[in-house]
Amino acid sequence: MNYFKRIYKGFNIYLHDFKVLGRTKISKLILPYFIVILSAVIFMLLLGYLFHSLFLFLISLLPFGAAFLKEASIYIAGLSAIALGVYLFILMYRVVLGVAITPFLGPLLRDFDSLRNTTSPETTWKKDLLNFIYGIRSSISGTILTLLGFLLSLPLGPFQIFFMAFYEGYFLASSLSEVILESRTNSYSERKIWKKANRAELAGIGAGMFLTILIPVVGPMLAIPVGLSACHRIYHKIEIGI
Repeated sequence: MNYFKRIYKGFNIYLHDFKVLGRTKISKLILPYFIVILSAVIFMLLLGYLFHSLFLFLISLLPFGAAFLKEASIYIAGLSAIALGVYLFILMYRVVLGVAITPFLGPLLRDFDSLRNTTSPETTWKKDLLNFIYGIRSSISGTILTLLGFLLSLPLGPFQIFFMAFYEGYFLASSLSEVILESRTNSYSERKIWKKANRAELAGIGAGMFLTILIPVVGPMLAIPVGLSACHRIYHKIEIGI
């Protein structure tokens, strides 16, 4: 199948699986959802304060005759800080997902297993420990690649968001797929092989998640169960409609 058709397939599966929300208990994610919102607010306020302070400091270096610029800078700096905070939160959402949300996804995954007649193998404490190590390793490498992609795509200007929707989207879906792979694979290399084989589909699912996160308030919460459902469907090769 053409690579772009596979991306579309992943995106289409993601859109379709919004229907699954009515058959699962997403209320299980209310607590981690508020953790994400709190993290977002703190992150945005801190970043906004730092950016605003830096901007005002640079403006203060202007000659005395440019006082009107100093007054206008207060509003410019405030709006810029908010926009930058929101954008960078989207880039860091995957890290927040791994820390605050992933531990709560087990019950939701069991709901999908029940709906689709699949099973999640039991894991031992040793495997749980290895999964934790694998998760940290994957999170660190993914964060580095995300920041690298963000910096390299800056010249795209206003078109950067389209690039990041698929680039960062892939890492969003990849992180979410860890919840499924941790009990179904035996090694880190096995996970990498599966992700490589399904890279296009994960990019499509991730693009859907990226766009959903942009929806105020409810977006970050909806992206998680729908994305997990889509990754679950891809892993088990279940056609749309089940």
